Amino acid sequence: MYVRPSRAYLPKVKPLSHHPVAGQAFQVDTASYDAVVSVLDAAMRALNNRLDVFVANSGRVWTAGAMLDGPVSMYHDVVRTNLDGTYHCARAAGLHFRRQKREGTGLDGQPLAGPRFTGGSFIATASMSGHIVNVPQLQTAYNASKAGVVHLCRSLAVEWVGFARANSVSPGYINTSISEFCPEETRRTWKDKIPMG
Repeated sequence: MYVRPSRAYLPKVKPLSHHPVAGQAFQVDTASYDAVVSVLDAAMRALNNRLDVFVANSGRVWTAGAMLDGPVSMYHDVVRTNLDGTYHCARAAGLHFRRQKREGTGLDGQPLAGPRFTGGSFIATASMSGHIVNVPQLQTAYNASKAGVVHLCRSLAVEWVGFARANSVSPGYINTSISEFCPEETRRTWKDKIPMG
């Protein structure tokens, strides 16, 4: 699991000791490709030198209202986290998936331990905002960045045939700290649009 620096969530991550798979949380600033590669390599060393599933789950919201009124620097921060960060994670993971399928070797160059590697799975968190225009809030940069994540995964699904799958998930409104900047009236509007409340 990859998370952008947010200390609030790390204490809540629980070990998966009751499951027959190994899992561990690692923290990285996905805006830096070199940092993603470094942390992924460290994670693989800690988890048997192989990579089977990678979940890219980072996001930054647009909080400045209309695009023409917001700072260009916020646009760059949103796109760097949401789209560039997902690209960095996909590239780092994809290189391992391809090597593991072609060569059957782990990060250490030795034959892969465990079950035969049939292909990797890359999953990116996009958003319903990558498919629709949200109302009443104005968030062009966020919507465009998440639409980019959706299409990135569609494109990777074609490019990676034979060694990995690539999919995105697009959650709707979720009451988390990422939306705390929104006024209560906006949150009520969202809730009213959710069929099951």
